[in-house]
Amino acid sequence: MTYVIAEAGSNHDGDFDQAFELIERAAAAEADAVKFQCIPPLKREWMPHLQEIAADHGIDFLATPCRTLRSRAQPSRP
Repeated sequence: MTYVIAEAGSNHDGDFDQAFELIERAAAAEADAVKFQCIPPLKREWMPHLQEIAADHGIDFLATPCRTLRSRAQPSRP
């Protein structure tokens, strides 16, 4: 059995309505899940709402944590 994940990533450009549309498109494409990246500008308070929207469309909601890399010019932490 194949499990298809639609990668929304950060393609919402900080716009909730666009994030909503990405979920709708993933569902219309018959994906099993939609996955966002947890980086700015994805607002933390959006997460439960997006998860609920995905569930309402019959697909799973996934989010990948992302860490901002420091530049090489910054000293490393011990």
